[in-house]
Amino acid sequence: MLFMDKRCLFLPSLYWVLSCVVSLTSVGCSSPDLTVIITADPLTPPQASLVSVQATSATEAELILKITQGLAANAYQLTARRAGGQSLPLLAGDAQSVGNFSLIPLRLSGLTPKETYTFDMRFRFNNQDSIQAIRRYNHRFAGPIWQRLAHAPLDGGDYTAYPVADEFSNLTLGRYAGLNQMQAWQFSSLFNKWNLVNVPLLKMQPRRGIIQFNLFYFGDLHYFYGLGYAINEQASDKYFYYHDMRAKIGTYEGPVIPAYEGENGEVAFFITRDSLTSTDDAYFLTQNGSPAMRSIDANFPQVSRASLPESPGTLATFTVNNIGYVVNQYPNQPIHLWAYNSKTDSWQRRADFPGPMRSRGAGFSLSGKGYFGLGARETSNQGLRDLWQYDPTSDRWQYVTDYPGQGNRYLAVATLKEKVYLGWGYESQETASGVVRQVPCTDWWSFQPR
Repeated sequence: MLFMDKRCLFLPSLYWVLSCVVSLTSVGCSSPDLTVIITADPLTPPQASLVSVQATSATEAELILKITQGLAANAYQLTARRAGGQSLPLLAGDAQSVGNFSLIPLRLSGLTPKETYTFDMRFRFNNQDSIQAIRRYNHRFAGPIWQRLAHAPLDGGDYTAYPVADEFSNLTLGRYAGLNQMQAWQFSSLFNKWNLVNVPLLKMQPRRGIIQFNLFYFGDLHYFYGLGYAINEQASDKYFYYHDMRAKIGTYEGPVIPAYEGENGEVAFFITRDSLTSTDDAYFLTQNGSPAMRSIDANFPQVSRASLPESPGTLATFTVNNIGYVVNQYPNQPIHLWAYNSKTDSWQRRADFPGPMRSRGAGFSLSGKGYFGLGARETSNQGLRDLWQYDPTSDRWQYVTDYPGQGNRYLAVATLKEKVYLGWGYESQETASGVVRQVPCTDWWSFQPR
């Protein structure tokens, strides 16, 4: 058991694929799945979180505890237990101050490979309500495939964003920061540092869920941003969605005309490239909507494409060798994988995902393989952190690792220079009362399989 206080532009250097989930509909359409992550509070209330559990050897692990400013020193405690219930000692290191919170490293020793451990985090939310959060961890040391990077000093607003890369190995993420304000945070992969930056998307009307992505057109780069949604708590249907996008093309920066013409609803998209013309297309599908798909390139035309061969649930995407892959997480059904060939405008069913059923899983690609995992269980909303690899050559899935970080839904993900960067998002946090809390996350990681 541990009792603690606070002492104890936009040219990518490679072709990257951003797999993402975006909210975009016309005014008046609702999306109830979004309500679990929205907070009207512009600041984070005092609370404690177990951010990460990462194996450092066959018998040891490092934990990171996050304490928000204002939480009383006697208002939290963390206990680590073996499967049989025996408590394990936790050794605290020096706290690091980041923004309005502190990060406390903890060392856990005497672990047994493949044994499951339980962490019991108890604290007084806002120094008032008692919360008991539970996290389970199966100890597996797979080598240094995960690297914990700098936390972003975020406070309040939304913790979702869509990264875009530049030629200096930076990733820029735009987010709604609360109180009708936008922020753009840039992560330097060279210096492991976050900075606020001024980018074109800040010129748009403040909104939640704004997206950004790069498209090449005959070798020239085009940068797109926009869409998203706003909230009016007094309206009968409080979600108001935008269809507008803007583009930066050389010295031009202006609206994309026409605006997005797809059906109302949340969308997922993937990007493929024509290697002969060095031209990209972005393909959009509607989650929990019709299977219709449309594409857009940097010359702005929107084209109807072959429909997904089945009704979509929540979707995750990735691209490998210019084939777009869609992971369809339809309620009460096996998770299907579909491959889209842009040259033939056709779909092919591939191997079903073998892991647990879920919604809001994340997808990305790296080094000729696809990856999918995380999310939350469909029935209980219990968070998942498992990550699986898909090999298009053999049409097979295999479990790879568990994500050591905090979030499991709505994570920001981008591939850059043979690494994947991911983090932020929300944790579907299990509590002793059975209620699943949606907790905002600020941690950031790189993933590089051996």
